Amino acid sequence: MRSLSAYQRLSWLPAAVALLCALMSPPLALAEEKPEQLRSDNGQIIVESPDVQLTSAVLATATDTRKRLAPLLGLPPTGTSYFYVRVLPAEPGKEWPQPYLAAMLRGDQLDFSIVLRVPGPRVTEEFARCVTLACLYEKIISNNTSFREGDSLPALPLWLSEGMLQVLLAGENRDWERVVSRAKKNHKAPTLETVLHWNELSADSIERMWQQAFSYYLVSSLTRSGSPREAFQQWLLTADSDPTKAYTMPPSLMGDEFAWRAQLERSIDRSRDLIYSWEVSADELDKAMSITLPASGKKEEITTTIDALKSYKGHPELVETVKDKVTQLTELQARSNIFWQPTLGYYNAALMSLINMRPPPKTTSQARSRGTKDFGVDTIPAKADYTDLITLAHQARASNEKQHELLSDYLNWVVVTKAAGEQGSTFASYYELHRKLEDFRPGPKNTLGHNVLKIERASSATTR
Repeated sequence: MRSLSAYQRLSWLPAAVALLCALMSPPLALAEEKPEQLRSDNGQIIVESPDVQLTSAVLATATDTRKRLAPLLGLPPTGTSYFYVRVLPAEPGKEWPQPYLAAMLRGDQLDFSIVLRVPGPRVTEEFARCVTLACLYEKIISNNTSFREGDSLPALPLWLSEGMLQVLLAGENRDWERVVSRAKKNHKAPTLETVLHWNELSADSIERMWQQAFSYYLVSSLTRSGSPREAFQQWLLTADSDPTKAYTMPPSLMGDEFAWRAQLERSIDRSRDLIYSWEVSADELDKAMSITLPASGKKEEITTTIDALKSYKGHPELVETVKDKVTQLTELQARSNIFWQPTLGYYNAALMSLINMRPPPKTTSQARSRGTKDFGVDTIPAKADYTDLITLAHQARASNEKQHELLSDYLNWVVVTKAAGEQGSTFASYYELHRKLEDFRPGPKNTLGHNVLKIERASSATTR
Protein backbone atom coordinates (compact mmCIF):
# COMPACT_ATOMS: atom_id res chain seq x y z
CA MET A 1 0.00 0.00 0.00
CA ARG A 2 1.19 3.49 -0.70
CA SER A 3 -0.29 6.95 -0.78
CA LEU A 4 -1.05 8.54 -4.10
CA SER A 5 -1.99 11.90 -5.45
CA ALA A 6 -5.13 12.16 -7.53
CA TYR A 7 -3.36 11.11 -10.71
CA GLN A 8 -0.54 8.82 -9.62
CA ARG A 9 -0.63 5.07 -10.17
CA LEU A 10 -2.51 3.15 -7.51
CA SER A 11 -0.66 0.09 -6.19
CA TRP A 12 -0.53 -2.23 -3.24
CA LEU A 13 2.40 -4.19 -1.71
CA PRO A 14 2.71 -7.35 0.40
CA ALA A 15 2.91 -5.21 3.55
CA ALA A 16 -0.43 -3.58 2.76
CA VAL A 17 -2.31 -5.14 5.67
CA ALA A 18 0.17 -3.95 8.28
CA LEU A 19 0.32 -0.42 6.87
CA LEU A 20 -3.47 -0.23 6.65
CA CYS A 21 -3.75 -1.16 10.33
CA ALA A 22 -1.27 1.59 11.20
CA LEU A 23 -3.22 4.15 9.20
CA MET A 24 -6.49 3.19 10.79
CA SER A 25 -5.09 3.29 14.33
CA PRO A 26 -5.78 6.45 16.37
CA PRO A 27 -2.78 8.77 16.75
CA LEU A 28 -1.46 9.43 20.23
CA ALA A 29 -3.23 12.79 20.44
CA LEU A 30 -6.55 10.97 20.16
CA ALA A 31 -5.66 7.85 22.08
CA GLU A 32 -8.14 8.61 24.85
CA GLU A 33 -10.99 9.47 22.49
CA LYS A 34 -13.15 6.64 21.28
CA PRO A 35 -13.65 6.97 17.50
CA GLU A 36 -17.21 7.14 16.26
CA GLN A 37 -17.81 4.64 13.46
CA LEU A 38 -20.73 4.66 11.05
CA ARG A 39 -21.59 2.46 8.06
CA SER A 40 -23.64 3.18 4.98
CA ASP A 41 -26.97 1.39 4.65
CA ASN A 42 -25.47 -1.20 2.32
CA GLY A 43 -22.39 -1.58 4.53
CA GLN A 44 -20.00 -0.74 1.69
CA ILE A 45 -18.70 2.55 3.16
CA ILE A 46 -17.28 2.77 6.69
CA VAL A 47 -16.30 6.13 8.22
CA GLU A 48 -14.51 6.65 11.52
CA SER A 49 -13.67 9.91 13.30
CA PRO A 50 -13.56 11.32 16.86
CA ASP A 51 -16.79 13.29 16.29
CA VAL A 52 -20.13 11.68 15.48
CA GLN A 53 -21.43 14.71 13.53
CA LEU A 54 -18.28 14.84 11.44
CA THR A 55 -18.48 11.09 10.88
CA SER A 56 -22.07 11.45 9.69
CA ALA A 57 -21.23 14.32 7.33
CA VAL A 58 -18.30 12.48 5.73
CA LEU A 59 -20.37 9.32 5.36
CA ALA A 60 -23.16 11.30 3.66
CA THR A 61 -20.65 12.86 1.24
CA ALA A 62 -19.06 9.53 0.36
CA THR A 63 -22.42 7.78 -0.01
CA ASP A 64 -23.86 10.56 -2.18
CA THR A 65 -20.74 10.67 -4.36
CA ARG A 66 -20.86 6.97 -5.14
CA LYS A 67 -24.64 7.03 -5.61
CA ARG A 68 -24.37 9.82 -8.20
CA LEU A 69 -21.45 8.19 -10.00
CA ALA A 70 -23.08 4.74 -10.18
CA PRO A 71 -25.34 5.39 -13.21
CA LEU A 72 -22.52 7.15 -15.08
CA LEU A 73 -20.12 4.27 -14.50
CA GLY A 74 -22.61 1.40 -14.57
CA LEU A 75 -21.88 0.42 -10.97
CA PRO A 76 -24.37 -1.68 -8.98
CA PRO A 77 -25.93 -0.09 -5.87
CA THR A 78 -23.70 -2.30 -3.75
CA GLY A 79 -20.33 -3.20 -5.21
CA THR A 80 -17.74 -5.73 -4.16
CA SER A 81 -15.23 -3.14 -2.93
CA TYR A 82 -15.29 -1.53 0.48
CA PHE A 83 -14.37 2.04 1.36
CA TYR A 84 -12.74 2.71 4.73
CA VAL A 85 -12.50 6.41 5.60
CA ARG A 86 -10.52 7.63 8.59
CA VAL A 87 -10.95 11.31 9.55
CA LEU A 88 -8.18 12.92 11.58
CA PRO A 89 -7.62 16.48 12.79
CA ALA A 90 -5.22 18.61 10.76
CA GLU A 91 -1.96 19.32 12.55
CA PRO A 92 -1.73 22.98 13.64
CA GLY A 93 1.07 24.94 12.02
CA LYS A 94 1.72 22.37 9.31
CA GLU A 95 0.75 22.37 5.66
CA TRP A 96 -2.57 20.61 5.06
CA PRO A 97 -1.94 17.23 3.38
CA GLN A 98 -4.05 15.99 0.50
CA PRO A 99 -6.37 13.09 1.36
CA TYR A 100 -4.43 9.81 1.48
CA LEU A 101 -5.78 7.08 -0.79
CA ALA A 102 -4.53 3.50 -0.67
CA ALA A 103 -5.78 0.12 -1.83
CA MET A 104 -5.57 -3.45 -0.60
CA LEU A 105 -6.27 -6.59 -2.59
CA ARG A 106 -7.98 -9.40 -0.68
CA GLY A 107 -8.41 -12.32 -3.05
CA ASP A 108 -10.26 -10.80 -6.01
CA GLN A 109 -11.65 -7.94 -3.93
CA LEU A 110 -10.09 -4.48 -3.98
CA ASP A 111 -10.72 -2.37 -0.88
CA PHE A 112 -9.91 1.32 -0.53
CA SER A 113 -8.65 3.28 2.44
CA ILE A 114 -8.92 7.08 2.59
CA VAL A 115 -7.34 9.19 5.31
CA LEU A 116 -8.81 12.68 5.47
CA ARG A 117 -7.45 15.59 7.52
CA VAL A 118 -9.89 18.30 8.60
CA PRO A 119 -10.22 21.19 8.42
CA GLY A 120 -8.43 21.99 5.18
CA PRO A 121 -8.71 24.01 1.98
CA ARG A 122 -11.20 22.55 -0.53
CA VAL A 123 -11.54 19.54 1.77
CA THR A 124 -14.93 18.49 0.37
CA GLU A 125 -13.76 18.67 -3.24
CA GLU A 126 -10.51 16.85 -2.53
CA PHE A 127 -12.38 14.12 -0.68
CA ALA A 128 -14.84 13.78 -3.59
CA ARG A 129 -11.83 13.53 -5.92
CA CYS A 130 -10.53 10.55 -3.92
CA VAL A 131 -13.90 8.79 -3.90
CA THR A 132 -14.31 9.42 -7.64
CA LEU A 133 -10.91 7.87 -8.33
CA ALA A 134 -11.80 4.84 -6.21
CA CYS A 135 -15.13 4.41 -8.01
CA LEU A 136 -13.39 4.48 -11.39
CA TYR A 137 -11.05 1.71 -10.27
CA GLU A 138 -13.99 -0.21 -8.81
CA LYS A 139 -15.56 -0.18 -12.28
CA ILE A 140 -12.32 -1.07 -14.08
CA ILE A 141 -11.61 -4.18 -11.99
CA SER A 142 -15.23 -5.36 -11.78
CA ASN A 143 -14.80 -7.49 -14.92
CA ASN A 144 -11.14 -8.34 -14.49
CA THR A 145 -10.06 -11.19 -12.22
CA SER A 146 -6.44 -11.26 -13.36
CA PHE A 147 -5.12 -8.73 -10.84
CA ARG A 148 -2.81 -10.17 -8.24
CA GLU A 149 -1.13 -8.80 -5.14
CA GLY A 150 1.86 -6.70 -6.18
CA ASP A 151 0.27 -5.69 -9.50
CA SER A 152 -0.45 -2.08 -10.32
CA LEU A 153 -3.67 -0.67 -11.63
CA PRO A 154 -3.30 1.37 -14.81
CA ALA A 155 -2.72 5.09 -14.37
CA LEU A 156 -5.90 6.99 -15.10
CA PRO A 157 -5.65 9.82 -17.63
CA LEU A 158 -6.33 13.28 -16.28
CA TRP A 159 -9.27 13.93 -18.59
CA LEU A 160 -11.03 10.81 -17.28
CA SER A 161 -10.56 11.28 -13.52
CA GLU A 162 -10.91 15.06 -13.47
CA GLY A 163 -13.68 15.07 -16.06
CA MET A 164 -15.71 12.56 -14.05
CA LEU A 165 -15.25 14.66 -10.91
CA GLN A 166 -16.37 17.84 -12.68
CA VAL A 167 -19.44 16.09 -14.08
CA LEU A 168 -20.22 15.10 -10.50
CA LEU A 169 -19.76 18.68 -9.27
CA ALA A 170 -21.50 20.35 -12.21
CA GLY A 171 -23.95 23.01 -11.03
CA GLU A 172 -21.91 24.06 -8.01
CA ASN A 173 -20.75 27.38 -9.49
CA ARG A 174 -19.05 25.42 -12.28
CA ASP A 175 -20.48 26.55 -15.59
CA TRP A 176 -17.94 24.65 -17.71
CA GLU A 177 -20.29 24.56 -20.70
CA ARG A 178 -19.93 28.34 -20.94
CA VAL A 179 -16.13 28.14 -20.85
CA VAL A 180 -16.10 25.58 -23.66
CA SER A 181 -18.61 27.44 -25.82
CA ARG A 182 -16.67 30.70 -25.43
CA ALA A 183 -13.44 28.96 -26.45
CA LYS A 184 -15.16 27.41 -29.48
CA LYS A 185 -16.62 30.76 -30.48
CA ASN A 186 -13.18 32.42 -30.22
CA HIS A 187 -11.42 29.53 -32.04
CA LYS A 188 -9.31 28.76 -28.95
CA ALA A 189 -10.58 25.24 -28.12
CA PRO A 190 -7.80 22.62 -27.72
CA THR A 191 -7.51 19.60 -29.97
CA LEU A 192 -8.57 16.17 -28.77
CA GLU A 193 -4.91 15.10 -28.76
CA THR A 194 -4.08 17.96 -26.39
CA VAL A 195 -6.89 17.01 -23.98
CA LEU A 196 -5.95 13.32 -24.01
CA HIS A 197 -2.31 14.04 -23.19
CA TRP A 198 -2.79 16.27 -20.15
CA ASN A 199 -0.94 14.59 -17.29
CA GLU A 200 -1.66 16.75 -14.26
CA LEU A 201 -3.64 19.80 -13.26
CA SER A 202 -1.71 22.99 -13.78
CA ALA A 203 -0.72 25.13 -10.80
CA ASP A 204 -1.82 28.16 -12.82
CA SER A 205 -5.44 28.84 -11.87
CA ILE A 206 -6.54 29.95 -15.35
CA GLU A 207 -4.96 26.97 -17.10
CA ARG A 208 -6.36 24.66 -14.40
CA MET A 209 -9.90 25.91 -15.08
CA TRP A 210 -9.26 25.39 -18.79
CA GLN A 211 -8.25 21.76 -18.21
CA GLN A 212 -11.22 21.12 -15.95
CA ALA A 213 -13.67 22.63 -18.44
CA PHE A 214 -12.58 20.52 -21.41
CA SER A 215 -12.14 17.36 -19.33
CA TYR A 216 -15.70 17.91 -18.13
CA TYR A 217 -16.96 18.44 -21.67
CA LEU A 218 -15.29 15.28 -22.97
CA VAL A 219 -16.62 13.07 -20.15
CA SER A 220 -20.09 14.64 -20.24
CA SER A 221 -20.23 13.94 -23.98
CA LEU A 222 -19.31 10.27 -23.38
CA THR A 223 -21.75 9.76 -20.50
CA ARG A 224 -24.92 11.14 -22.03
CA SER A 225 -27.80 8.70 -21.62
CA GLY A 226 -28.21 6.07 -24.29
CA SER A 227 -25.58 4.50 -26.50
CA PRO A 228 -22.73 6.94 -25.61
CA ARG A 229 -22.96 6.03 -21.93
CA GLU A 230 -23.23 2.31 -22.60
CA ALA A 231 -20.18 2.41 -24.88
CA PHE A 232 -18.25 4.41 -22.28
CA GLN A 233 -19.07 1.92 -19.52
CA GLN A 234 -17.99 -0.97 -21.71
CA TRP A 235 -14.76 0.83 -22.59
CA LEU A 236 -13.86 1.13 -18.90
CA LEU A 237 -14.10 -2.66 -18.60
CA THR A 238 -12.15 -3.51 -21.73
CA ALA A 239 -9.62 -0.69 -22.09
CA ASP A 240 -5.95 -1.60 -22.04
CA SER A 241 -5.02 -2.45 -18.45
CA ASP A 242 -1.28 -2.33 -19.11
CA PRO A 243 0.01 0.38 -16.75
CA THR A 244 2.82 1.24 -19.18
CA LYS A 245 0.31 2.32 -21.82
CA ALA A 246 -2.13 5.17 -21.81
CA TYR A 247 -5.82 4.55 -22.22
CA THR A 248 -6.64 4.78 -25.91
CA MET A 249 -9.90 6.09 -27.32
CA PRO A 250 -11.57 3.83 -29.91
CA PRO A 251 -13.23 5.61 -32.88
CA SER A 252 -16.66 4.77 -31.48
CA LEU A 253 -15.82 6.90 -28.43
CA MET A 254 -14.95 10.16 -30.16
CA GLY A 255 -11.51 8.77 -30.94
CA ASP A 256 -10.63 11.19 -33.74
CA GLU A 257 -10.34 14.93 -34.16
CA PHE A 258 -13.34 15.12 -36.48
CA ALA A 259 -15.66 13.66 -33.83
CA TRP A 260 -14.23 16.01 -31.17
CA ARG A 261 -14.74 19.04 -33.42
CA ALA A 262 -18.30 17.90 -34.07
CA GLN A 263 -18.91 17.89 -30.32
CA LEU A 264 -17.41 21.36 -29.97
CA GLU A 265 -19.76 22.62 -32.68
CA ARG A 266 -22.61 21.66 -30.38
CA SER A 267 -21.05 23.36 -27.34
CA ILE A 268 -22.72 26.72 -27.91
CA ASP A 269 -26.18 25.16 -28.16
CA ARG A 270 -25.52 22.91 -25.16
CA SER A 271 -24.41 25.89 -23.11
CA ARG A 272 -27.48 27.86 -24.13
CA ASP A 273 -29.69 24.98 -23.01
CA LEU A 274 -28.36 25.43 -19.46
CA ILE A 275 -27.55 29.04 -18.69
CA TYR A 276 -27.61 31.93 -21.14
CA SER A 277 -24.33 33.61 -21.95
CA TRP A 278 -23.87 37.31 -21.21
CA GLU A 279 -24.63 38.18 -24.83
CA VAL A 280 -27.68 35.90 -25.10
CA SER A 281 -29.01 37.25 -21.78
CA ALA A 282 -28.74 40.79 -23.18
CA ASP A 283 -30.54 39.78 -26.39
CA GLU A 284 -33.31 38.03 -24.47
CA LEU A 285 -33.81 41.06 -22.23
CA ASP A 286 -34.03 43.34 -25.26
CA LYS A 287 -36.71 41.07 -26.70
CA ALA A 288 -38.59 41.00 -23.39
CA MET A 289 -38.67 44.81 -23.12
CA SER A 290 -41.52 44.99 -25.60
CA ILE A 291 -44.97 44.71 -24.04
CA THR A 292 -48.38 44.64 -25.73
CA LEU A 293 -51.63 45.75 -24.10
CA PRO A 294 -54.50 43.95 -25.88
CA ALA A 295 -57.50 45.81 -27.27
CA SER A 296 -60.27 46.41 -24.73
CA GLY A 297 -63.60 48.09 -25.46
CA LYS A 298 -62.86 51.16 -27.50
CA LYS A 299 -59.13 50.97 -26.73
CA GLU A 300 -56.99 49.58 -29.53
CA GLU A 301 -54.05 47.26 -29.05
CA ILE A 302 -50.99 49.12 -27.81
CA THR A 303 -47.37 48.01 -28.15
CA THR A 304 -44.85 49.83 -25.99
CA THR A 305 -41.91 49.05 -23.74
CA ILE A 306 -41.52 48.35 -20.03
CA ASP A 307 -39.76 51.71 -19.66
CA ALA A 308 -42.77 53.64 -21.01
CA LEU A 309 -45.56 51.72 -19.32
CA LYS A 310 -46.45 54.29 -16.66
CA SER A 311 -48.56 56.40 -19.04
CA TYR A 312 -50.90 53.41 -19.51
CA LYS A 313 -51.57 52.87 -15.82
CA GLY A 314 -55.35 53.17 -16.27
CA HIS A 315 -55.55 50.57 -19.03
CA PRO A 316 -58.08 47.81 -18.13
CA GLU A 317 -55.75 45.03 -19.32
CA LEU A 318 -52.67 46.38 -17.55
CA VAL A 319 -52.74 44.10 -14.51
CA GLU A 320 -52.97 40.78 -16.39
CA THR A 321 -50.47 41.93 -19.00
CA VAL A 322 -47.96 42.95 -16.34
CA LYS A 323 -48.40 39.65 -14.48
CA ASP A 324 -47.56 37.76 -17.70
CA LYS A 325 -44.50 39.96 -18.24
CA VAL A 326 -43.32 39.39 -14.65
CA THR A 327 -43.55 35.64 -15.26
CA GLN A 328 -41.51 36.01 -18.45
CA LEU A 329 -38.82 38.08 -16.73
CA THR A 330 -38.70 35.68 -13.78
CA GLU A 331 -38.06 32.76 -16.14
CA LEU A 332 -35.37 34.80 -17.90
CA GLN A 333 -33.81 35.69 -14.54
CA ALA A 334 -33.53 31.99 -13.67
CA ARG A 335 -31.46 31.30 -16.78
CA SER A 336 -29.64 34.55 -17.38
CA ASN A 337 -25.99 35.29 -16.76
CA ILE A 338 -25.49 36.31 -13.11
CA PHE A 339 -24.37 39.82 -14.08
CA TRP A 340 -27.87 40.52 -15.42
CA GLN A 341 -29.58 39.64 -12.15
CA PRO A 342 -29.72 43.22 -10.76
CA THR A 343 -31.21 44.67 -13.96
CA LEU A 344 -33.87 41.97 -14.21
CA GLY A 345 -34.65 42.25 -10.51
CA TYR A 346 -35.30 45.99 -10.72
CA TYR A 347 -37.44 45.65 -13.85
CA ASN A 348 -39.58 43.03 -12.16
CA ALA A 349 -39.95 45.20 -9.06
CA ALA A 350 -40.92 48.19 -11.24
CA LEU A 351 -43.65 46.21 -12.97
CA MET A 352 -45.04 44.93 -9.69
CA SER A 353 -45.05 48.41 -8.15
CA LEU A 354 -47.04 49.66 -11.13
CA ILE A 355 -49.93 47.35 -10.25
CA ASN A 356 -49.44 47.77 -6.47
CA MET A 357 -47.76 44.41 -5.91
CA ARG A 358 -44.67 43.76 -3.80
CA PRO A 359 -42.15 40.90 -4.09
CA PRO A 360 -43.14 38.01 -1.79
CA PRO A 361 -41.15 37.87 1.48
CA LYS A 362 -38.43 35.26 1.73
CA THR A 363 -39.45 32.12 3.58
CA THR A 364 -35.93 31.12 4.62
CA SER A 365 -32.51 32.66 4.66
CA GLN A 366 -31.48 30.19 1.94
CA ALA A 367 -34.22 31.27 -0.49
CA ARG A 368 -31.91 33.37 -2.63
CA SER A 369 -31.95 33.99 -6.33
CA ARG A 370 -29.08 32.55 -8.32
CA GLY A 371 -26.13 34.89 -8.35
CA THR A 372 -24.16 37.06 -6.01
CA LYS A 373 -27.05 39.19 -4.81
CA ASP A 374 -30.60 38.56 -3.71
CA PHE A 375 -33.39 40.76 -5.02
CA GLY A 376 -36.07 39.92 -2.54
CA VAL A 377 -38.28 42.35 -0.68
CA ASP A 378 -35.47 43.39 1.67
CA THR A 379 -33.22 44.77 -1.10
CA ILE A 380 -35.79 46.85 -3.00
CA PRO A 381 -36.15 50.38 -1.54
CA ALA A 382 -39.35 50.38 0.51
CA LYS A 383 -40.73 53.63 -0.93
CA ALA A 384 -39.37 53.21 -4.46
CA ASP A 385 -42.03 53.70 -7.13
CA TYR A 386 -42.10 52.63 -10.75
CA THR A 387 -39.99 55.58 -11.93
CA ASP A 388 -37.34 55.04 -9.24
CA LEU A 389 -37.04 51.35 -10.03
CA ILE A 390 -36.81 51.91 -13.78
CA THR A 391 -33.97 54.34 -13.06
CA LEU A 392 -32.25 51.71 -10.92
CA ALA A 393 -32.68 49.17 -13.72
CA HIS A 394 -31.03 51.55 -16.19
CA GLN A 395 -28.17 52.20 -13.79
CA ALA A 396 -27.69 48.48 -13.15
CA ARG A 397 -27.58 47.77 -16.88
CA ALA A 398 -25.08 50.57 -17.55
CA SER A 399 -22.86 49.31 -14.74
CA ASN A 400 -23.13 45.72 -16.01
CA GLU A 401 -22.16 46.69 -19.56
CA LYS A 402 -19.18 48.71 -18.27
CA GLN A 403 -17.99 45.81 -16.11
CA HIS A 404 -18.42 43.39 -19.00
CA GLU A 405 -16.25 45.61 -21.20
CA LEU A 406 -13.56 45.71 -18.51
CA LEU A 407 -13.75 41.92 -18.11
CA SER A 408 -13.43 41.44 -21.87
CA ASP A 409 -10.37 43.69 -21.87
CA TYR A 410 -8.88 41.59 -19.05
CA LEU A 411 -9.54 38.31 -20.88
CA ASN A 412 -7.95 39.74 -24.00
CA TRP A 413 -4.95 40.75 -21.92
CA VAL A 414 -4.67 37.21 -20.54
CA VAL A 415 -4.77 35.76 -24.05
CA VAL A 416 -2.02 38.12 -25.22
CA THR A 417 0.28 37.67 -22.23
CA LYS A 418 -0.10 33.89 -22.04
CA ALA A 419 0.43 33.56 -25.80
CA ALA A 420 3.45 35.86 -25.78
CA GLY A 421 5.87 33.11 -24.83
CA GLU A 422 4.42 30.49 -27.16
CA GLN A 423 6.44 29.62 -30.21
CA GLY A 424 4.82 30.98 -33.34
CA SER A 425 2.46 33.22 -31.38
CA THR A 426 1.02 36.15 -33.33
CA PHE A 427 1.52 38.24 -30.20
CA ALA A 428 5.18 37.31 -29.60
CA SER A 429 6.84 40.07 -31.65
CA TYR A 430 4.44 42.72 -30.39
CA TYR A 431 4.91 41.66 -26.78
CA GLU A 432 8.71 41.65 -27.05
CA LEU A 433 8.71 45.11 -28.60
CA HIS A 434 6.41 46.40 -25.88
CA ARG A 435 8.79 45.03 -23.24
CA LYS A 436 11.75 46.77 -24.83
CA LEU A 437 9.89 50.05 -25.15
CA GLU A 438 9.39 50.05 -21.39
CA ASP A 439 13.15 50.67 -21.08
CA PHE A 440 13.07 53.67 -23.40
CA ARG A 441 10.49 55.92 -21.81
CA PRO A 442 11.62 59.59 -21.83
CA GLY A 443 13.25 60.67 -18.59
CA PRO A 444 15.42 63.46 -17.18
CA LYS A 445 18.59 61.99 -18.71
CA ASN A 446 17.13 60.99 -22.08
CA THR A 447 16.56 63.32 -25.00
CA LEU A 448 13.63 62.74 -27.33
CA GLY A 449 15.93 62.16 -30.31
CA HIS A 450 18.02 59.64 -28.36
CA ASN A 451 14.91 57.65 -27.45
CA VAL A 452 13.64 57.69 -31.03
CA LEU A 453 16.88 56.08 -32.16
CA LYS A 454 16.57 53.43 -29.45
CA ILE A 455 12.99 52.66 -30.46
CA GLU A 456 13.94 52.32 -34.12
CA ARG A 457 16.78 49.92 -33.29
CA ALA A 458 14.46 47.85 -31.04
CA SER A 459 11.83 47.69 -33.75
CA SER A 460 14.34 46.58 -36.38
CA ALA A 461 15.78 43.89 -34.09
CA THR A 462 12.28 42.54 -33.33
CA THR A 463 11.15 42.27 -36.95
CA ARG A 464 14.29 40.54 -38.21
